[in-house]
Parts: sequence; structure tokens; C-alpha cells
Amino acid sequence: MAESKYPSFSIVITTVDSSSEADKLAKHLVENKIAACVNIVGPSISVYNWKNNLEYSKEYILWIKTLTENILSVTHTIKTLHSYDVPEIISIPFKSHNDDYSQWICDIFGKEE
Repeated sequence: MAESKYPSFSIVITTVDSSSEADKLAKHLVENKIAACVNIVGPSISVYNWKNNLEYSKEYILWIKTLTENILSVTHTIKTLHSYDVPEIISIPFKSHNDDYSQWICDIFGKEE
């Protein structure tokens, strides 16, 4: 397989407890060109252990598409704006199989192919 002419992309995933917080975080990330796109999914139900208690919470999932080199900026933004004491911040590298989509992401960040 040939080496990609595009930079490395990642999806950063986080969850929040309200649609208004999801909107606020997504808008900040996209307007400040920290993310190319944020998908807000939900509400969903999360089941987890918090301080030795089994918790069930309604949450919204954010799929934050960005350049891998922006993960630290995304992480800082989430930690700064998030309402949780310990927000989920997970990143997954991805490869686009659509050159037009890859180019669109690069255009958002002013990157040339």
C-alpha cells in the first residue's frame, strides 16, 4: 500500500452530560480550528463505577475529527471546558478512504497535500 499523501488523522472521543454542553464544546473546537468536524451522538446511557457506586447516566458522545498533531490541543480544550472532574478523552487514529474528505480536512487546517 502506498504511503498517504495526507497527514495523520485522529478521532477524539469524549462524553458530556447535556446537549448544551455538547453544542458548546463542539462549537468551540470547530470555530477555533482545533477540529474539522464534531459529531454529537445521543443521548446514550453510560454504565460505570464512580467512587464505588454503580452509576447510570444519560450522556452525549462527541466524535471529534482532527489532525493527530492537534490531539494535545483537543485534550486541553476538553479539560478546560468540560464539566466532569475526570472527562473521558480517547483518541483513535483513522485513515480516510476518500481523498476528497482527506483534502477537506487538510483545507480546514491550511495543510497542503
